[in-house]
Amino acid sequence: MQRLFEQTSSAFMGAVEAKDVFTLGHSTRVANYAKAIAKTCGKSEKECDEIYYAALLHDIGKVGLPESILNKGNNLNEEELKIYRRKTIIGADILSNITEYPFLKDGAHFHHEKYDGSGYPDNLKGDEIPEIARIIAVADYYDNMTSRKSDRDAYPQVIVREEFLKNQELHLIHVLPLL
Repeated sequence: MQRLFEQTSSAFMGAVEAKDVFTLGHSTRVANYAKAIAKTCGKSEKECDEIYYAALLHDIGKVGLPESILNKGNNLNEEELKIYRRKTIIGADILSNITEYPFLKDGAHFHHEKYDGSGYPDNLKGDEIPEIARIIAVADYYDNMTSRKSDRDAYPQVIVREEFLKNQELHLIHVLPLL
């Protein structure tokens, strides 16, 4: 059953990512980074696996967004940005049906919250944000900076590390030893 769940999750995210060539492999990379962060933080094997699966499905809400918005990159106007940010709500709604793994919903719903309260969808602060979402947020941020996008190349590691240092107050767990 576990293998079937993993294969189904991977296949579904592959279908979602196929809508945008620049996100291909993103969910798998974020899942692997999140699991490594969790392991470094001393999480149990079960917790690491839960974080992995939640991270694998964190962007599932993209399935409900128009391709025109997904493929526009960082050039979204205010209305398009509002629509794009609904991916967290859509993802949480989809994953709320998987009652055996309630942590999946939290990863999708809260991974764009920021420690200072400036994130979305609920503007949560600090420890109000579920830990699983905080870990996924750091992994997601790392992958976004180290991956090629439609409007830029991947950032070199030295720049990524500088960004983490410069924006420490937004980071949700201490990750500098990992960089």
